[in-house]
Amino acid sequence: MNQIRKSLLTLISVGLVIRSAGNIFQPALSYLAEDLGLTQVEATSNLTFYYFCLMLSFLFFGPICDRFPKNRLLQISLIGCFLGCILCGSATEITIFNIGRCIQAFSAGLALLSSQIWIGDQPDKKEMMKRLAWFSMIVSIAPILAPMLGGFISDWLSWRYDFWFILLMCIIGFTITILHPLPDVKKSNQPTKTSPSGILRDYRDTLRDLPIFSLSFGVQILFLGQSMFTTISSFLFIDEFGINASQLGIISAGLLITMVSARFPTLYLRKHYSARTVFLICESLVLLSSLLVIGYYFIYGTHTMVEVILLVALQVLGFSGLAILTANNIMLIGEEKKGTASGLFNFLNQALSWFGVLIAQIFYHMNLSSSIIFQYMAIIILCGSIVAIFIFLKAYPTFKNQLEI
Repeated sequence: MNQIRKSLLTLISVGLVIRSAGNIFQPALSYLAEDLGLTQVEATSNLTFYYFCLMLSFLFFGPICDRFPKNRLLQISLIGCFLGCILCGSATEITIFNIGRCIQAFSAGLALLSSQIWIGDQPDKKEMMKRLAWFSMIVSIAPILAPMLGGFISDWLSWRYDFWFILLMCIIGFTITILHPLPDVKKSNQPTKTSPSGILRDYRDTLRDLPIFSLSFGVQILFLGQSMFTTISSFLFIDEFGINASQLGIISAGLLITMVSARFPTLYLRKHYSARTVFLICESLVLLSSLLVIGYYFIYGTHTMVEVILLVALQVLGFSGLAILTANNIMLIGEEKKGTASGLFNFLNQALSWFGVLIAQIFYHMNLSSSIIFQYMAIIILCGSIVAIFIFLKAYPTFKNQLEI
């Protein structure tokens, strides 16, 4: 048990560094634009590259994580993040900066997948969901605190020091992986070949043999909806509800805290009830929130700030529970190909998130207001969640024995 705790400390340390690297710089985008003489579109292009590369990293590194020791992969991810920080911190043009951000994104994907799979490889499957929840909850703190720290560093020093700070954290994280390395878990039929054909064969077999989509679609439709909400939230709250950016930041932090804290009731429910029961409880919260959003607009013809906050918080409760439950389910059915299954799961999550941003942008191109887009978001989530419940219940009986360990 003591060894497990030390290993979790290593995972959390690396996870905090990697996750902070992706978010610490966001408040300093305007400083980057001013320093390098960029337009707003050019300055924000690094975000597009970052999330696109993060999405691809899950697909690429999934099978690789099945084949190599996780501690070595964590060290490689920290080295990649280190190199990305050097490129970003010393960049004199946006191309070099974007290359550095892409390297950081691939490093983040490798670290997060390696951590999840190592937890899933431990023999005590009954503790797996608890460990996944604690890991994700603590690592989720980074996107909340890192931008606050990054803004302070940028104001007092320079935006470049955001990356020098993360570079220092990479060195500390690498040292921890040496002092407290993750013990390797040997598997009898662990794949060894890393050829492109072998990786493609892993994905083919995983898609054929496992109901990845059936078990995870409920989460993915919510990733789509949440990315739509993130895209419109600034315009909805500031332009239509009349608050300022600082107030919106407090609201966003509150919703993130709600998402993190919602993991606890999910752990309790899963300890006492089946995966199917917990899934239906979480989905009922999502369906209720969507129906209330649609019904409120139908009755009053508009949305209000308090209504949006409360109903989105209700949806976030269901979303958070489904996210940790589904990650656990994917690990349980993945058996010896947890990396491939988890990589595919995370890839689908990121792909649907990206698609949600695209949908919101299309709606704006159609000159729809943020309130109307919020209404359409609720309709999409409602319809998608109904489909998700149907396909989950259809797949559950076949894999019940694996899910109910």
